[in-house]
Amino acid sequence: MARVVRTVMVCLALALGPGAINPGPAWGADGNTVISLTFDDGHASQMAVARMLRSRGMSGTFYINSGLVGASPYYLTWSQVHRVAEAGNEIGGHTAHHVPLVAGTSRRTAVAEVCSDRHQLTELAHAPVASFAYPEAVVPGRGVENLIRACGYRSARNVGGVFNLDCPRCAYGESIPPRDPYKLRTVPGVTDRVVPASLQASVTNAERHGGGWVIFTFHGICDNRCTAADSMATRPFTQFLDWLATRRDRGTEVRTVGDVVSNGRSVPRAPLRTAIRCDSKPCAARLGDRGTVSISFDLTGGGHAPTATYYTTDGSDPRTSLTTHHYTRPFVVVTNEVIRYFSRDVAGRAEPTQMQEVRVTSGPDEADAPTGVDAFLWLGGLLVLGITFLGMVARHRQLARFG
Repeated sequence: MARVVRTVMVCLALALGPGAINPGPAWGADGNTVISLTFDDGHASQMAVARMLRSRGMSGTFYINSGLVGASPYYLTWSQVHRVAEAGNEIGGHTAHHVPLVAGTSRRTAVAEVCSDRHQLTELAHAPVASFAYPEAVVPGRGVENLIRACGYRSARNVGGVFNLDCPRCAYGESIPPRDPYKLRTVPGVTDRVVPASLQASVTNAERHGGGWVIFTFHGICDNRCTAADSMATRPFTQFLDWLATRRDRGTEVRTVGDVVSNGRSVPRAPLRTAIRCDSKPCAARLGDRGTVSISFDLTGGGHAPTATYYTTDGSDPRTSLTTHHYTRPFVVVTNEVIRYFSRDVAGRAEPTQMQEVRVTSGPDEADAPTGVDAFLWLGGLLVLGITFLGMVARHRQLARFG
């Protein structure tokens, strides 16, 4: 009987449109529709996806398994992860090794997979990491959810939970702010059977019923089913992106998960700007008689919090260098350094790389130190004085002998 009822409801949905079933409202919506495009597992095809998004002025959230980066050609390399972030996208966590957090998962395993994963991504992806996605859409118990929060994540994405034929009374979109940021509701995961029209319907349903936050979940974007049934071919995917770009005139916008969770409907427009300080004061190229200098950074622009700052002390580019450091606290330099640095936020925005030369001296100020020429003349003067003195002594002895 239940199957018959479901079949009737599906037929009604197709014939009359989703509004005929009268699902619940888009929780907390105020008329605007926000879209988040999310990509799981760090598949190698997602490097091309980053270019597709950038060419259309869009940003996505890429949930990466840090322990699998570069493990085989199937996955993105760290260099490619950097380029995905550089293209204006958010980097999120997905456990280190794509381990479903099923009931009974030990705390030790959860810490290694969730917390260590976030630490690795923050250090090596050169981007702030605030968003998490549950592998295999397995939502754990409250204990692991609390751990995800304690590790520093501000959200965790599920799969499913908004309006579709299997959930005709679900809301058309997640709320802003979300009802539960650690159980974000999404459109059902995209598979190789999904066509652009069904993705478009998820957007227009929200637009027509009060707005809301519509989150899509993709895996591989390719023409060879590179992630099996979870793949979507390139052409229908780009068709959807092109269509989505036309919705901007209706007020529909594409934003990263971290941006929406952290900033709600507010979209900061001021550019990011990071200031470097030496001993808590603006840096100068020459710092004089200081021996050591404490370096710190302050974000002075309007960013989408949270924001992370990265730097190098060897003059290399912190966006791609293997010697890049994630700034967490002031650090001390004891020799002359060329510090290059930049900040990135969870909306995928990054400022241009900046540079500051810091010259640290352990003796008198370099401006007062003798040059090579000065030293030569000084020693020469001593030599002349010495010869003159010896000559005077010899003359005195000669006069005394004949006096």
